[in-house]
Amino acid sequence: MVSLIAVLIGLRAVRTDLSGTRRSVALWSALVGGLALAPVPDGARLVLALACLPLARAQAGALWWLLANARAMEGVAAPLAPDRELVHKLLWALLFAADQALVLGAGAIAAWRSTPIGFLVFVGPVLILTTACLAERGLGSGLRPRASGWTWLGVQAAAAWEEILFRGLVCSLLWPLLSGDVALVVILGATLFALPHFERGMPNGPRGVAVTFALGAASILLGLPTGSLLPGFLLHGVLLGSYGVLRWRRQRARACGSLARDAALFLVRLRHGYYVTDWEGERIRRLAGLDDPLAARIRERIAGAGDLVAVAHSELGEPAYRGEERGPSGLAWLRRWGAFLIVAMPEGVLPPQRFPSISLRIICLVQTHRARARNAPPVAVEIRHRQSVRPLGDVREAGGQDVLGHLS
Repeated sequence: MVSLIAVLIGLRAVRTDLSGTRRSVALWSALVGGLALAPVPDGARLVLALACLPLARAQAGALWWLLANARAMEGVAAPLAPDRELVHKLLWALLFAADQALVLGAGAIAAWRSTPIGFLVFVGPVLILTTACLAERGLGSGLRPRASGWTWLGVQAAAAWEEILFRGLVCSLLWPLLSGDVALVVILGATLFALPHFERGMPNGPRGVAVTFALGAASILLGLPTGSLLPGFLLHGVLLGSYGVLRWRRQRARACGSLARDAALFLVRLRHGYYVTDWEGERIRRLAGLDDPLAARIRERIAGAGDLVAVAHSELGEPAYRGEERGPSGLAWLRRWGAFLIVAMPEGVLPPQRFPSISLRIICLVQTHRARARNAPPVAVEIRHRQSVRPLGDVREAGGQDVLGHLS
């Protein structure tokens, strides 16, 4: 019961990797649909529409799980995984709008148009920006780091969707529900924005709730007198988001040092195929189908291995070199760089949003192993380590401020 209440008020996210919770999301959605068809007073409809906020969050997580685990969509979802946060903010906002339209009917459009903080004009440009960022993430090639400009744009898009969601869609319900009481709108609107950051925000816990409450209140107070989403977005995205990108770039520069990023690729074993990603997790590309000879060779080399194993490119033998030139881009990476393959992820999961510091030590070890192996037969190196991984369908959120974009 406590867990259910935490989900209902937004303190926790639904665990969409479990079949039981996916059924709960479906039943919850059906219940809301049934209540929407029932004859209820307008005030009760506003409350029901507002209650759809955590429902839309759970729906977004369940939809991502379905996309990521379907055979036809796995190849699309995997490259977009580094931008899980942006994808989730997009889905959350769109599904919340759809739930509002279901509950309020034509009244939803009237509420959106009459809201004191205008947001409809921003939806089109933000949708175009989001499409561009996701297309670059999915279609970009090579193992080099993503350009800082694209990282910055992705952060801005995530922040913009949060503004549309909480200062636009949510406030369009709070304003008539609270009869235009500014103080109550600010307090309740900021609370609804802050609660989801308790579990998975950056920062999280009570401190994360306090910080995001202040940000939410400031954004509403900036938006009400101007009647626009723009001032809140300038604070949330342009100011705080840009600071986050700059801070992340500096941290990454210190962490990278002189390490060669192309020395190793991480193997990701999903439900329907093998994928590889660079050690920063910025690009994820298909390597081979489960029935391909290369996949069989990989399974042979890692059979009986421990939690983490590094396999030299030369150990994969002929299957890694054969085939047409126009093969999977992950295979092209492997052929081009002659990289070590680091097998770290259990089947069905994607890398964490930030690879832990152990990754740097792994690469150092691999480079040392490579130097020693020049005059010796290749030998697989086994590295024992408990690495925390997150299920493919599990989602997180960071208030649009996590520049690596993890999804909630």
